[in-house]
Amino acid sequence: SFESPMAATELVLGTTNTKAKRSWKALLLRVTLAFGLSIVLLEASLHFLLFSENPTIVKATKEIRDPDLWSNYRYDSTYWKLSHLWNRNVQREGVPANADPILGWRPNTIREDYSVVTAAPPVNRRPVVLYGDSFARGVTEWKESYEALFMSSETGDDYALFNHGVGGYGLGQSYLMMLNSVDMYVDHNPVVIFSFLVPDDLYRIGADFRGWAKPYFTAEDGKLVLHELETNDPSVFFEKHPLSVGSLTWRGLLHGTKLLPEAWVHKLLGQERAEAQIEVVTELLLSEAKAKLDSLGVDWFVLLFQSESDTRALTVPNREEEFVRRTLDKLGMPYVATRSDLWQYAKRNQASLSTLFVQPPAYGSGHFSGAGNRATMATIERGIHGDFETEFLPGPRPGDNKKAAQ
Repeated sequence: SFESPMAATELVLGTTNTKAKRSWKALLLRVTLAFGLSIVLLEASLHFLLFSENPTIVKATKEIRDPDLWSNYRYDSTYWKLSHLWNRNVQREGVPANADPILGWRPNTIREDYSVVTAAPPVNRRPVVLYGDSFARGVTEWKESYEALFMSSETGDDYALFNHGVGGYGLGQSYLMMLNSVDMYVDHNPVVIFSFLVPDDLYRIGADFRGWAKPYFTAEDGKLVLHELETNDPSVFFEKHPLSVGSLTWRGLLHGTKLLPEAWVHKLLGQERAEAQIEVVTELLLSEAKAKLDSLGVDWFVLLFQSESDTRALTVPNREEEFVRRTLDKLGMPYVATRSDLWQYAKRNQASLSTLFVQPPAYGSGHFSGAGNRATMATIERGIHGDFETEFLPGPRPGDNKKAAQ
């Protein structure tokens, strides 16, 4: 019988086109494999380019050897480890001259027994003992330092400043400096100032490395735990704690491309959990500091430093400062903050607020200038005389002084 030539190619109802299905699966597999291979190649290339010691490659990749492109300086110790590894001018091995076996490092203005080298013997004057970071230490010339300002002011007639501030310290190291030195002042009726920069110094508490290896604190079962310094030799530190960056592609996407909204990055990196842990450790640390100072029976207060951007705020500028103020009130810790005195100084001297801070590209940019130190003297004097804050003080409104608001 006659058979239609189309019969062999006609599809029978009720069957599936298995060839088409297989082709989609194969295409998807090929795309997945190609994507995976490209990521592997990208990762390998990034690791080679970023960590090669070849001078030619180091020079060619200088622009991308920037920790800000791969990490966050507040939440991630990796930022400081990368910064150390990519800085050709730092000491890579051996114990540095400014090393300290307990605190990590200290300046030459503080001796091995943690006593302060003073410019002149403080005769018949009450000690004011200042603890803190680079904002307490200062970055100006001597004539504009807190020590010099004390000596030349009316306050200096009755008080002498002993500055235990150290650049790079976080709240934890400042606390340890206090524990190791404050007892030597007790018999001289001191006023102790426990200072820190909000919010930066809070994020340094749990970091094990910041330029150099350092002691750090965590919280376990509601208790403060000190992780003591293991070594002052960076090569030994990295041998014990090798740098682990994970996926550089992922890091570059989150930190370097700026493609994702900041809120997404915040969630993807788990920064909310990190902030919650920081708050727990901070409150425990402040509670320990209060207990120590109260046990000495001395006068003391907390001094809060603010950055230029936070000083401009007309409301509490960030959740960290709101948390700190709430915690200080909860613990009954008296405090003063620099913000309102910086504004008042700018208004009184018809100056721009920015002149109270060192501006880039100068050394110490972001810290107080000599004018900023003079303005902060008013904050310190308020604390010495017991004029503590009970609410947020923003300083003059912009309309009060057009120049000061610039």
